[in-house]
Amino acid sequence: MDIVLGPDQRPVVVEFARFGQQGFTPFTGRILRATGEKSTVLIEGLNLPTSIAKGGLHTYYVSSLAEGKVQRLSY
Repeated sequence: MDIVLGPDQRPVVVEFARFGQQGFTPFTGRILRATGEKSTVLIEGLNLPTSIAKGGLHTYYVSSLAEGKVQRLSY
C-alpha cells in the first residue's frame, strides 16, 4: 500500500492484509523492511493499514482504513 525509506535508506513497506476466502482478513496487515533478496517483518497484526510516515529512528505513524485512526508504532 505504501513505502517509506528507513534509517538505513532501505524500503519500509505497508502490507494491507492477507487475502482469504472471504476477502481481506482483518488484523493481518504488516510493516516490512526490504533488505535485498528478502524482507523482515517489523510489526504485524495491524488492521488494514494504508499509509506510513517516518517519525523517528525506529518510529513510524501508520493509518488504518478499518479503524479510521493513526497509530504510532516503534520497533
